[in-house]
Amino acid sequence: MKKKFRHILKAVAKDGELSVEEAISRLSTNENSHTDLYPLSLLIEEGFLGLTFTPGQILGAERMREYSLAITLHMLRLPKNENGIVEYNGITSEGSLNAKDEKVFIKAKGQLHLDEYARKWEERAVYVLLGVFVAIGTQYLRQTLGLG
Repeated sequence: MKKKFRHILKAVAKDGELSVEEAISRLSTNENSHTDLYPLSLLIEEGFLGLTFTPGQILGAERMREYSLAITLHMLRLPKNENGIVEYNGITSEGSLNAKDEKVFIKAKGQLHLDEYARKWEERAVYVLLGVFVAIGTQYLRQTLGLG
């Protein structure tokens, strides 16, 4: 899993949940586009994270769920016009969802992934330390026994 994906997964796991607004702000570098929200939408679609709302599908994008979700998440951060409508990329939304009120939460699959990742790092650290101690011990024995 890429660093950006793990970063948002760890951020959500830290407290168990984040507001959608906070999750978006941690990923967002371009507030004029939905493209920086693909990592979040992929984590949701793959079952690592969940949402407190069920996002609707964009007409014609039924087979592009990550795309549709990234657009939906992006539209949550856009301001509504005087009629309470949000428009983006030819898509209109009159929904009452608010990114501050909705939550992104960690799911079992996400927590298991983080636990496995941490366990692998711990194992690697132990093996590196063990290797260093063996090398030092071998060198010491070689010098002590005059084999080197």
